Amino acid sequence: MMILRKVLLVLMLVLLPVAIAFANQDNGKDAPYFSRMPSYYINDSSQREYDSHEFVTSDDDDKVRVEGKKYYVEYVPKDENNPPSVLQIIRNYANAILSKGGTVLYTHDNGTLTARMQSNSKEIWLEVSASPSGEYSVTIVEKEAMRQDVKASDLLTSLNNNGHVPLYINFDTGKADIKPEHQSVIHEIVSLLTQNPGIRLIVEGHTDNVGDSESNKMLSEERAKAVVNALVQKGISSDRLQAVGYGQEKAVADNSTDDGRAKNRRVELVKR
Repeated sequence: MMILRKVLLVLMLVLLPVAIAFANQDNGKDAPYFSRMPSYYINDSSQREYDSHEFVTSDDDDKVRVEGKKYYVEYVPKDENNPPSVLQIIRNYANAILSKGGTVLYTHDNGTLTARMQSNSKEIWLEVSASPSGEYSVTIVEKEAMRQDVKASDLLTSLNNNGHVPLYINFDTGKADIKPEHQSVIHEIVSLLTQNPGIRLIVEGHTDNVGDSESNKMLSEERAKAVVNALVQKGISSDRLQAVGYGQEKAVADNSTDDGRAKNRRVELVKR
């Protein structure tokens, strides 16, 4: 029995460092633009080509939703008994963003940092969330409009098969101005209607559930009208078009997630 105990003790002494070393291995990849704190490993990470995140910008819980390529990384200290303080983590990233010419938009003693910078003509948003245990997460979004490569033929197929087609024409918060990067989508709708003079469309505006329902309905109608006006300006008869705003009434995805809300913020073409 004594020999068995000695063997088990030796095995524990040999395997424990191996287990610790294995636990401290990275489980994912770093996000771009910023290096991690020293003596940390990655506990989890994800990357999405297009998603959104709400960045806190004030103590009143004001938030800015930013859409684009999204990175998320969770970091854990290798020495959990002697982790850096929340302030040290936040200051480290604040200094990093300032050194790159960025701006710190918000910090809080609870371990939250929101910052923004420009990098190669891209607008980069950063959120750091740190805990007293030394663990922290980094969320980065490269801001951009949702890309949607559509052709008139694809629109026609979807209209014929489904009776409607969703388009992700993004607008600035609270506004109904069509951005220059979405003119290609407008061009394809014009091509569709020019090549198929018998088609008449309802342009529906839809939103997520952020804000009150009455304001969302008014805003969605304004955005639908903006699309109709853009088509009329390019020679399409207004008799063939109708603008309707449904606000948050016809969600197609879960509004409790960033990805779901992004899918709900849309304009749909519906065959009349």
